[in-house]
Amino acid sequence: MTRAHHQPGLAEASDTPVATILREMGKDYATIAEMLGQKTEGMAKHYSRRADTSKKMAETVSDFDAEVNRQKTKNVYKRKK
Repeated sequence: MTRAHHQPGLAEASDTPVATILREMGKDYATIAEMLGQKTEGMAKHYSRRADTSKKMAETVSDFDAEVNRQKTKNVYKRKK
C-alpha cells in the first residue's frame, strides 16, 4: 500500500513536516509510519524528531496529577468507612 492510499495529497508532501505535525498532535509513531507509508516506527521517529511535544507533555503531567489526586481522594474515603 502506498502513501496515496492512506491519505490523498500526502504522497507529494515531504515526510518531515507531516510527521512533525502529526507528532505535535500527539499521534504515536506507529500511526505516523502508517499514515506516511513508512516501513518502520523508527523512520517515523526520525522524521518527527523536531516536533515540539512540550504542550502534549504539559497536558500529560496535568492529567497525571489529576489522576493521582483522584486516587488519593478515593483512598481517603475508603479509609474513613
